[in-house]
Amino acid sequence: MASRKVLSSLLRSSARRSGSKSSFIRSPSPSPSPITRASPKGYLLNRVLDYATTAAAATAPSTSPSTTTKTGSKGKITDEFTGAGAIGSVCQVIGAVVDVRFEEGLPPILTALEVLDNSIRLVLEVAQHLGENMVRTIAMDGTEGLVRGQRVLNTGSPITAESKCALVYGQMNEPPGARARVGLTGLTVAEHFRDAEGQDVLLFIDNIFRFTQISELGIYPAVDPLDSTSRMLSPHILGEAHYNTARGVQKVLQNYKNLQDIIAILGMDELSEDDKLTVARARKIQKFLSQPFHVAEVFTGAPGKYVELKESITSFQGVLDGKYDDLSEHSFYMVGGIEEVMAKAEKIAKENA
Repeated sequence: MASRKVLSSLLRSSARRSGSKSSFIRSPSPSPSPITRASPKGYLLNRVLDYATTAAAATAPSTSPSTTTKTGSKGKITDEFTGAGAIGSVCQVIGAVVDVRFEEGLPPILTALEVLDNSIRLVLEVAQHLGENMVRTIAMDGTEGLVRGQRVLNTGSPITAESKCALVYGQMNEPPGARARVGLTGLTVAEHFRDAEGQDVLLFIDNIFRFTQISELGIYPAVDPLDSTSRMLSPHILGEAHYNTARGVQKVLQNYKNLQDIIAILGMDELSEDDKLTVARARKIQKFLSQPFHVAEVFTGAPGKYVELKESITSFQGVLDGKYDDLSEHSFYMVGGIEEVMAKAEKIAKENA
């Protein structure tokens, strides 16, 4: 009987000690003791303490970025196939070539991208997939001021333009990206007229090179008739007179080009009489190809001139035939028709007399 009382008092004292210890936050023990056994009362108190700690942590404001903010930084994708609405960032800029990285919503090739937060509206066209969620694009305008990390919007569609334009061209002073798309843009417009509107379309694609040597001489427009070609240069389209005159001008200019090395080394005196005549006519033709523009009156000081096609053909054919061999080449510079050439030649002769 006495042993039972002693055992019950030991159990009560153990329960009181475990209860008083459970009111504090216990430090984790490296290994549980095999002898100590928590009482049911201490276990319940520990569960209550853990629940209170978890509830307080759940109600506290979170400092980590929310899912909405993360999704907003990538943009709202409206089309899973094209990735329309996705926002990427600029990774590399090499002239007109711009590399863009998309965490999601990778745009297909030929998709138009638009740079955000830029001083001008800059459109990029996807040209290549580089892997690792990165695309290589061609800028349709200047990339000055573009920086790494700048946001880029995936429009989800190719570049579009007004379908009522009759002339599509890219000038040499424009970015190479814009000039590279001129041919396909014109072809797309022609296909729209043919397929969508059911019209008969005649598409011309020409390439005209600026002649830097001519521009250095002050001859404008700086067009090289030898390097510039046109599919319209045919007797069936232009007529025999126009075609023969154009080919004759090209022949004289080509012969003059072949003689330039000899002239630079030996001089004009070493040329034959026929070659000297060819050089003189070629220089007159070069000067006569200059044209006083109305829009350039402020710069040149010469009034703009309109010359009819028939008069131009007759004038150049006269130069080829030698009708104006007695006129100086300076009288052919920045004039209209051949009558103005003769009037200018008389004026120069009077001044030199």
